[in-house]
Amino acid sequence: MKVDLPVSDEFREVKITRVTIVPRGEAIFCERATHVETQDEAAGEYVRIVQQDDRQTATEQTIQIDPAEWPTIRNVIDYMIQNCRS
Repeated sequence: MKVDLPVSDEFREVKITRVTIVPRGEAIFCERATHVETQDEAAGEYVRIVQQDDRQTATEQTIQIDPAEWPTIRNVIDYMIQNCRS
């Protein structure tokens, strides 16, 4: 089922700030959930990736990405993925 995004108007901007990726049928809080979020701590927006560890004693694992760093980080991630053994 496709749902259109809400539309901004002249007074309000609709901004999606979190997307959660889970295995089909799993809950959004499952240990395999990945949350991709836009964050801003008053120094400009950046992307934060949060994954829950499946160990009960572990805390959230977080990656924070500054937009200026993204091209390099993306290239490194692409390189590493391409060179992973499947």
